Amino acid sequence: MLRIVALMVVIKSIDNIFAVTFHGFTRFKLHKGREIVMNGVKSILAFIVMFRGLGVLVALFIYPISSLFSVIVFSPYFLKIIKAMPPGHESKGILTRMYKGHGKFVVANVPLKKLHAEAPVWIIQYILGVEAVAVFSVARKLIQFLRGLLTPLSQVLYPVLSEISPNDKNRLHIVTTRAIKYGGFVSLIVFISAFIFLPTFFKIVFPEYLEAVLLAKILIFALLTTPLFLMLGPSLYAVRGQKYIFYSLLQVIPVYLVIFSLLTYFFGLIGSAISWVLVIYFLAIFQYRYLVKLEPGMRISLKEIVKLDKYDKELIKKIFNTLRRRIS
Repeated sequence: MLRIVALMVVIKSIDNIFAVTFHGFTRFKLHKGREIVMNGVKSILAFIVMFRGLGVLVALFIYPISSLFSVIVFSPYFLKIIKAMPPGHESKGILTRMYKGHGKFVVANVPLKKLHAEAPVWIIQYILGVEAVAVFSVARKLIQFLRGLLTPLSQVLYPVLSEISPNDKNRLHIVTTRAIKYGGFVSLIVFISAFIFLPTFFKIVFPEYLEAVLLAKILIFALLTTPLFLMLGPSLYAVRGQKYIFYSLLQVIPVYLVIFSLLTYFFGLIGSAISWVLVIYFLAIFQYRYLVKLEPGMRISLKEIVKLDKYDKELIKKIFNTLRRRIS
């Protein structure tokens, strides 16, 4: 399993370099053509695996093979763009610095994240069938939508933390602590509301998928990690720790695929849902440990999250004053 993941990371990283280059040099037809070729090969291979009943392990090779085929087909075009640059060209220097520095880890993260997103569908389809995939997908997409409500938090944090010097440890700590505290408060409200109203929502919107209610109630526990997760990415970027995001994915994803397959086989969709939640918790723990190892000053205590300090009181006062002015 680890060899398959390693192979996928290498091939997909090369494919992502092609994607960035085609897009960056406005070769949009090549960029789109690359996706069409890769998805076409992926669909053909998926049909062959399903028709011949070749198993989950063989199915996992679909992704690296389709990416490798795309790399082979579009290599001449990529090399043509690179060769067309004169020596010392600024764009070539930017590409070189990006792939030699932290950029290579950002690129390598993509196939692992895609594997985490897509592999469960392949595994469920092989073990439980197409109908089970539909039920799981409905429940997961609903929870992903709810998690997406907090995504703006990370979009705000990335530019804010990127402007803070890694040496300004106190400011980094304050910003990340506030993000977890306020994000945690919002996610808790969303969690409780969703847990209560999910059955009613499914009866009204998805009456044909009522069996997905229990799955959604299990998957919704992933919401509780969302504030921490959304903070970890920007914080690791701020302290130049992009490689640790890659390391955490590389360590957790292979184990996750094995656990997901076993729990799905023995416990059905309930096992799938539990596995999906567990991997999110494990990734959060691993990335937080890497962050603290890289920058001990980023360690956050439960007391800091729960306790209202002077900054919180000032913020609450401003919110109440604003609401009072608008109401009156």
